[in-house]
Amino acid sequence: MQESELKTVATLVRELIENVISEYSYVDIELQSFPSGACEVSSVILGLYLKENYELKIVQSVGKRSALDDEYSNNNHVWLTVNDSIIVDITADQFDDCSSKVFVGSNSGFHNTFEIYDTRPLDFSYLIRRGSEGYGKVYKEVVSRMAST
Repeated sequence: MQESELKTVATLVRELIENVISEYSYVDIELQSFPSGACEVSSVILGLYLKENYELKIVQSVGKRSALDDEYSNNNHVWLTVNDSIIVDITADQFDDCSSKVFVGSNSGFHNTFEIYDTRPLDFSYLIRRGSEGYGKVYKEVVSRMAST
């Protein structure tokens, strides 16, 4: 899959996540202020879709950095790394120093500001939340809408 096609799919998935959030009367906390605080859930939704529909090696990359406005606080952020080299991030615009809604590329000054401290496999179980419908319903709706595009 070329970066341009990956960006097209990532952009559409982000748009569909935003549409689903706006149509639901309630979504769990991590999606309520999308894109802020939604990086992990959104990455899992996109990553599972990509994994199920394309032959790609995908992991979540988890990074941290000092907050730009408070040296004593950290910002954490999650994005996808595809085939060991391509960064795919559909929520980077939650940070003031990144204006791109969707970033797909091999080199990113923004992502280089984060120290990667973990990489995680994608797992649907992350989308399930005890006591609520969780994010599985959002994922299934996004997949359904992707199938009709």
